[in-house]
Amino acid sequence: MSSKPWGLRLASMLFHPFPRAKHFVVHRVLAPWHNWRSRRADAGRVPVTEPNPGLELRLLKLEGALHLMRVGQPQLAAGTIGPVTSPMRRLVLMDMRITQISMRERGIPRYTTALAQALPTHLVDADMAYLVDPTQPMPDAIAALKAHGRIVYGAAEISALPHVSHFLQSCIFELHKDAEELFPAELARFRPHLSAIVYDLIPWLYPQQYLADPYLARRYAYQLSLLPAVHHLFAISECAREDIIRIGNLPPSSITNIYGGIDETRWLTAPTRPADPQNIEICNEQGERFVLRAPYWLYVGGDDFRKNVQGLVRAFASVLAELAPAQGRPALVIACNLRPAQRKDLVSLADTLRMQPGVDIIITGYVSDAVLATCYSNAFATVFPSLYEGLGLPVLESYHFGVPALASGTSSLTEVTPPNCQFDPSSDESIAQAMLRMHHSPTLRAESLAYGAHILAKCNWQRAASKLASHL
Repeated sequence: MSSKPWGLRLASMLFHPFPRAKHFVVHRVLAPWHNWRSRRADAGRVPVTEPNPGLELRLLKLEGALHLMRVGQPQLAAGTIGPVTSPMRRLVLMDMRITQISMRERGIPRYTTALAQALPTHLVDADMAYLVDPTQPMPDAIAALKAHGRIVYGAAEISALPHVSHFLQSCIFELHKDAEELFPAELARFRPHLSAIVYDLIPWLYPQQYLADPYLARRYAYQLSLLPAVHHLFAISECAREDIIRIGNLPPSSITNIYGGIDETRWLTAPTRPADPQNIEICNEQGERFVLRAPYWLYVGGDDFRKNVQGLVRAFASVLAELAPAQGRPALVIACNLRPAQRKDLVSLADTLRMQPGVDIIITGYVSDAVLATCYSNAFATVFPSLYEGLGLPVLESYHFGVPALASGTSSLTEVTPPNCQFDPSSDESIAQAMLRMHHSPTLRAESLAYGAHILAKCNWQRAASKLASHL
């Protein structure tokens, strides 16, 4: 049963066979009415009433949908004549503003940067332009972007472009942005085809952890409501695609899974080969020094709730308890940026479980790419106990360095790891047993690496760019 009010359902049925009538009502009646209401509110002529969050959200959703209809190509019914194609060479404008955030080393900015550089090769009949925010630090890859296309410094410069045939929003879920900022009003001059990348719907799947604040919940619901108004969406895994179809109630034909790949620019420098492979010395970005005692397990991720790092630490205590002294005593290296409180909690947990921090559990904090490459390439194996992932790039990175990987048997991680290398992330015992199987079985390590070679051939930027380009 549709969740739309009966009035909207009736209107949709009445106007569905008459797209031009629908276009008239939306653009000539509803849109001017909303603009008039906004101007009166700004001038103080509309009486101020008590806040009604539910009504505000409904109006915000309508305003966002109307905005996308104004700036993008009209989505006409089957059999009708679409907009006239411009005789100019096509121009694809890609939003790169997500790569200018303070945490640009995170997955989404890196994903956007790698895809942006691979895309021009597959757009032989189109030119590229990249939208950046001139008030923010320029993207790290600005020189490479200039070599591939034109830089558009701010939404105001969009109007100066000769033509925009396609606009690609690199991250539609930025909760502080309205539709007008995600899809600038200046696009209305060209009425381009609108597309967007959706990495996951994790906050919607775990609302108690991510959307407990009612304001954030409304903002996320608002941006979720924009998805049907975008002409085509791109997911980064089959799991993410199925979530978008189910939660967004969207037709499968409107969403394409393109996967992704490792950011190869991170690993151009060959990893360090230590003089003593049994005791590898590294240094983090704060100048702290660590000795990684081989063999060691490596975790790369973060301290987010869904990463399940505490579950991994508890499971590792069971691994050490199961191993006889003659079998060697591996270490667990946690190499990622952690908040001070989370780091303190992990150290306390390790101490409670009778593990020695700095020996059995080594928490490095944030390390440079060069140091991380050394951590990867000298690891016995990697382990990723996430409850949910949109793709799982650290698993692909592990394969890139020729290191076997274990991962949760949930979400997209089931797409990048073989069944024998998966475990139940909600069970510490399941994680521990999987690690013990890998510890004792050279055959399982070989199976993981063979599967990794297959996955890297499937999940890479050239294939992702090719699939995306075919829908532009």
